[in-house]
Amino acid sequence: MAKATVTLDNFEASLVANMKRLEEDPKFRHDILDGHPEGNPVTLGPRVTSAADWANKQITNSVNAADTWFKNVLAPRKDPKKAALAAAGKWKTNVQAAIAGGYFEKGINAYDESAKEAVITSVGAAGFSAGVTNKKAKAVSKINKLQPKVAALAATLDAMPQDTDAQREAKMIAAKRGMQQIGKDLRGG
Repeated sequence: MAKATVTLDNFEASLVANMKRLEEDPKFRHDILDGHPEGNPVTLGPRVTSAADWANKQITNSVNAADTWFKNVLAPRKDPKKAALAAAGKWKTNVQAAIAGGYFEKGINAYDESAKEAVITSVGAAGFSAGVTNKKAKAVSKINKLQPKVAALAATLDAMPQDTDAQREAKMIAAKRGMQQIGKDLRGG
């Protein structure tokens, strides 16, 4: 069978067709993933590395680059805040595309519970504790912004009457609305 030429005009359709073929055609899957296409006298390995080898290589390279990451993350090429603000339009466009494409639902449906459990098991309780402890400065910074707002809400709620059931109910609703307002303020909204 002659190979069809792939161009930019038919690229997306060809990609979708090949992804579907990988799922449905065991021989095609074998040829692509195992590196033994018919008629190829020299087999150097699979066209695409196995999932386990690919993941292992990424992990090894990441672990080996830890010192470089640490040095570079403290001296970024661009100001991260300015770069993020400059990309706001792109972010909005991509969020709208994600909503239109139902990506949230697709992502939730693709969620692998066993992978989550494997990560949790490998990190363990000590890893969780270390992660929380390492983020203390971030927590203090957030709480420094939150604490005066909560104090203001508490003072406002304390000034409300609470003699009757209706007054207590109104106070509960005010507390909820106050926390929502604090959330908006913290998000800059």
